[in-house]
Amino acid sequence: MNKPLLRRVKFSADRLVNALTKINITPWKMMAERFRNEVASLDYLEDTVSQQDCEELLRVLDEYLGGDANAIRDGAMRVSRIIENSLREPTPVSQTKFPFINDRDIQVLLDEDLQETERCQAQGFDKAVTVLTGCILEASLVGILRNNPTWVMDTSRNWKAKAFKGKPGDDIRSDDMKDSWSLSTLIDYACDNGILDDTKWRSRLHQAIREPRNLIHATAALRGKYTITRESANASLATLKEMLLDLPKSKLPPP
Repeated sequence: MNKPLLRRVKFSADRLVNALTKINITPWKMMAERFRNEVASLDYLEDTVSQQDCEELLRVLDEYLGGDANAIRDGAMRVSRIIENSLREPTPVSQTKFPFINDRDIQVLLDEDLQETERCQAQGFDKAVTVLTGCILEASLVGILRNNPTWVMDTSRNWKAKAFKGKPGDDIRSDDMKDSWSLSTLIDYACDNGILDDTKWRSRLHQAIREPRNLIHATAALRGKYTITRESANASLATLKEMLLDLPKSKLPPP
């Protein structure tokens, strides 16, 4: 289920309902036609909440030229409610592409971000692909480390504990900003501790994903050290997907 797309269709449904309430003011027929195309795209992309519901709505929308505005409004309200209910439900565990992540909240976030990244790639939104790829890399490494936080936070291997003479490092279990691990730290920690193959992944993850991702910062973009292209965006995503295949083989011990 493509949640960003569903949210956009729900927004259009709600606008259409509002327009049909003010039928003498708003060009509701044009909006209904645009909404019909969006619902049809849901069916085409196989992201439908229910194919039957979408087919029924299309049938109702196709009748708008007959002037049955109430039918269209009711149909739009019905689909808006269906989408709203569906958005409350995360991707089922059986369908997740991140079964190796034990933290369910991170798992849901990863599934949604990967879907959005692939949609951006299909549309040629290269900077969005690059930034989202970095987000997925960061969340997947946090997720795999949270599978066994006791092992991760052991002072014999924690990066901050070693740097500051035994001081406990930032808690990998915490969502507080003060405890957050940078993407650079996550990559280095994973490679230093055998979670990822150092010789295979350290430089590739830094160069193909982390450094281009930093263009989200205005100053980094203005320095002009990196340029995002279609090729670089595709390479970032390809590198990420290859790395994700290695994470389930991680040497991180079970809790």
